[in-house]
Amino acid sequence: MTEAAAAFEDDAERIPDSAILYRRVDWDKIGGRDKYPPGATGTLNGNCFTDYPEWRALEMGLPGPCMSVGVAPILTGHGHGPEKMLEDWEGYGLAWIRAGDLRMLERADKSPCPQGIMLFPTADEPWHGVVFDHAERPRKGAVCKAIARVAGWEIALVNE
Repeated sequence: MTEAAAAFEDDAERIPDSAILYRRVDWDKIGGRDKYPPGATGTLNGNCFTDYPEWRALEMGLPGPCMSVGVAPILTGHGHGPEKMLEDWEGYGLAWIRAGDLRMLERADKSPCPQGIMLFPTADEPWHGVVFDHAERPRKGAVCKAIARVAGWEIALVNE
C-alpha cells in the first residue's frame, strides 16, 4: 500500500529538470483505433494528460487531482527500460515528457502554467510519480494541450 501524501511538493532534487517522465496512453485517449488507417501512429493530445478525479486521488492517498507518470531515472535505477511500464497494459503506448518542460510549461497564449512533480512510489511501481498543477486542480484543457505540445512518443501506438 502507498503511504498517504499530506501535500503536493515539487521534488526537484530527486526529479531534476533533465529527467524524463513516462505516461501510459491508450487508444481511447487519442480518439480510438478506428480514427487511424492501418500502419498509422496515433497523435498525442490533451486527453492523454488529464488528472485522476479528486475522489480517485484521495482514495489513492494523494492530496488532490494529479496525473500519474513513471520517473525514468528511478525506473532505470531498478534495472528496467521504459517497456517495463507497459507490462500488463496491452493496447497502451508510452509518451515521454521532460520534467523541466513541465515546470516551465506555458499555454498557447504564452501564459505560465507550471506543473510540479513528486515521487509517489507504489509496491508494484517504485518509479511511480505524479504531476500536479500548481494553480488549477483538476488541470484544465488548455494546460493538458500544453503538455501534449511538449510530449512525444517513447513507444508509439501504431494501428496494426
